[in-house]
Amino acid sequence: MCLIIVKSSSATISDEIIEKATKVNRDGWGIAVAASGRLSVRHGMKMGDAKAAIRDAEKEVALVHFRLASAGKVCEENCQPLWVSDSLVIAHNGHITGLADGD
Repeated sequence: MCLIIVKSSSATISDEIIEKATKVNRDGWGIAVAASGRLSVRHGMKMGDAKAAIRDAEKEVALVHFRLASAGKVCEENCQPLWVSDSLVIAHNGHITGLADGD
């Protein structure tokens, strides 16, 4: 099952947690960061890049998702958080059906 971490601006995600999370949830990562009134999202497949992205957001509110694929291709496009609108993202565990053709 995937791992989702919500981080406040004053919290730190330790290297140990990042390393364990990426070892167990090895199918990609994503981070949504709320900073200066804007929301940004980054995704990747290289776990070393996850640590750098989390460090870049160290003083910000962030939603971090480590993927362990249970459905869908293992690719960056299937990494979360996913955009819902210009100001809203979602990350979840499990399957959501009925949202796209073929579900």
